[in-house]
Amino acid sequence: MTKRFSMYCFYDKDGIVGEYVFYYLKALKEVSEFLYVIVNGCINENDRTKLLTIANRVDIRENYGYDAYAYKHALNECKNILPEYDELILSNNSFYGPLYPLTNMFECMENRDKRSSNDSNIDFWGITIHLRSDSILSHKQKLPYINEHIQSYFVVFKRQVFLSNTFANFFHNLPAIEKFSDAVVLFELELTRVLSEEGHFGYASYVNPTDFPDGNCTLTYPYDLYHDGKSPFVKRKAFFEDYNDFISKNRGNQSRKLLDELKASSSYPVELIWNDLLRTQRMSVLRENLHLCSIIDGSEPCSLTENEKTPKVALILYIYYEDQVETCLKDALKLVSMADAYIVSSSNDTLEKARDLFLGRGFRKIEFILKQDKGRDVSSYLIDAKFVFEHYDYVCYFHDPQNPQLANKYAVRDFYEHCVGSILDSNYFAIRVIREFEKNPKLGLLVPPPQNWGAFYASEYNLHPQNKELMNKLIKELKLNVPFDDFPIAPYGDYFWVRSTAIRPLFNKSWTYDDLPDEPLPIDGTILHALERIIPFCVQSAGYYASWLNSPSTQRLYTDNCYHYTKMFNQSMFKIFSFCDLPSMRYFLTQFAKKQYKNIKCKYYKYIILDFITLGAVAKFRRKKLKIKQILKE
Repeated sequence: MTKRFSMYCFYDKDGIVGEYVFYYLKALKEVSEFLYVIVNGCINENDRTKLLTIANRVDIRENYGYDAYAYKHALNECKNILPEYDELILSNNSFYGPLYPLTNMFECMENRDKRSSNDSNIDFWGITIHLRSDSILSHKQKLPYINEHIQSYFVVFKRQVFLSNTFANFFHNLPAIEKFSDAVVLFELELTRVLSEEGHFGYASYVNPTDFPDGNCTLTYPYDLYHDGKSPFVKRKAFFEDYNDFISKNRGNQSRKLLDELKASSSYPVELIWNDLLRTQRMSVLRENLHLCSIIDGSEPCSLTENEKTPKVALILYIYYEDQVETCLKDALKLVSMADAYIVSSSNDTLEKARDLFLGRGFRKIEFILKQDKGRDVSSYLIDAKFVFEHYDYVCYFHDPQNPQLANKYAVRDFYEHCVGSILDSNYFAIRVIREFEKNPKLGLLVPPPQNWGAFYASEYNLHPQNKELMNKLIKELKLNVPFDDFPIAPYGDYFWVRSTAIRPLFNKSWTYDDLPDEPLPIDGTILHALERIIPFCVQSAGYYASWLNSPSTQRLYTDNCYHYTKMFNQSMFKIFSFCDLPSMRYFLTQFAKKQYKNIKCKYYKYIILDFITLGAVAKFRRKKLKIKQILKE
């Protein structure tokens, strides 16, 4: 029986060991006699104790040199006992899995080695091979191209390799590794090259490299790698790599297809992936990479079954303007068969009119709440109706269509129709929304996609500096453990569906009206605007994800608007530039902008010096300096 020694490198910026790590280590221990965990950086004591229930040894070291130096540390510590073992496994926490038992893979590789001829022995192997590529990643790269190499997230070495002088010298002579690109070019690329060229050891991969010829297949084809290549692992980055890198190679649907496939047909607990992603990644990146957009068609009649009647659903509706009560009633009635209603207003007259029109319309339960005339619609659910979230499973929130910041009544109408049309399109829409929540237990928040027309076009892409400052303050105040996101999947305008347990972190603070600003309010940059945008952070911190919600009618408009902008920009760009793919265009524009800025700044300093040494006597130098200064400001 093969006797294996496994080294596992772990790093987490918060020192938290995710459940996906324990799941993997338990599987790794089943095929290993000795399991050695090396932690780069910090780790909390509870997780260290838990690791020791699985691993034979756990070391915590300074976070230096990435996994390469973690392995170097472990190899030095265990050099006296390594000769007792037949195989050495090096792996790290850059992947999820195994998606099926590791014994299957080891048996396959052992049988393959037995069938190989003497001149093609498999002395070391990994899951995937990155084929040669004519690229330069770093000036520290030893060759003027990326050599074919085993990707280092999981590598198995036989004793003739890990006991060789070539192997020992490689780790002993490792250069300084200070950044990720160093780890790739000085460790990953060189490990395969040195062992094969200098040690004359044969290598292979579990997945056939000719089936995936496109560079780093672990990121570009994660679904196919699992489905066709039978890889037992999926790289974590496959879910949060730059989406631009995905769509430059494929349709961009690989990560979502993989997640759906694992959920449908694998024994691997998908919630381990979700739990890790939600704690460590920006929601806007997850929304894009995993296509978190629910398109719900409520046109066909449907009703809740007996099992589906269990969830408690509530509507919180804020109405400020008396002349908008009828408009709100029309949309609120789409929930009449399944939700209790809580109507909130800061106007007695509006509330009286709401009583006259809403009572007797069929709501199972209806309450009318008078609030202070402060905090606009946000205070209605933040303070006066916050108790609703304690008694219901799901809550729909919307408010009247008037907007004091928009003078154009047609723009107000378009805004309202987009938002309400996205979250409450028809009488049967709400039933299907509840089914969407029930079908996806990690779904916490559904919001309309950001407006992409007229004055609203750039609203999502320009986070107000004051909003950002207030949001960072709220993250600390509400004790939210999530990364900051400049593009929050927020309910812009305050129209949303939410799972009540997902929004609870919003109430980690006991909100009062003293926390909210007085009128008149600026267009942007207040605590109310920050609160609107902090909701998805609360949802993510509670362990749920946020998603866009659309009906077919709003989705048609949204898609056509997006296509029109893309076509318009591309037509303009392709007239100027010779390339015709988005990655090349993006790279050129960013580099062009950087170079232009640097050139202008150099000229600015040039004229500062010239103006200074000529004592301001040359008007041309002074004018040039002031002109360039103005350009830099803009």
